[in-house]
Amino acid sequence: MAFADANPRIVMEAWPKSGTRALLAGDITPGAPVRFSTGWKVAINTTATVLKYAIEGGKSGEYIHIADGMVIGGFTGGTPGNPLYITSAGAYTETAGTYICGYMVTATVGIVGASTLAV
Repeated sequence: MAFADANPRIVMEAWPKSGTRALLAGDITPGAPVRFSTGWKVAINTTATVLKYAIEGGKSGEYIHIADGMVIGGFTGGTPGNPLYITSAGAYTETAGTYICGYMVTATVGIVGASTLAV
C-alpha cells in the first residue's frame, strides 16, 4: 500500500505539551507543519524558515497552539524508518523532497520535529 497523509491527523503527543500560542494567517488542520510569514500558515516544501507543528486546527485570524515537534497518527502505508517530507501543498509524504521533517515509526505513526535539508 502506498503512503497516504492522515485525514484527519491524530496528534498523539507534542512537545512542549501545551505548545506556544500563535495567531493564524491561514486555515490549519491538526498536525499540520506551519511556518511564520505575516502570521502562522501551512508550511510548504520551499520553506526555509522556522518550522513548527499545529497542535489543533483553526481558521485564519484565530489563535491556536503550536509545538516544536510531535507524534502524529493516522497515516496509512508508511514504511518504518523512512523520512517524512513536506509537499508543495503542506501535506506529509515519503517521496523525497527539499526538507526532511521527520520519520515514520510504524506504518501509521510518524514523528516530526525541526526541519533539516535533505541530502
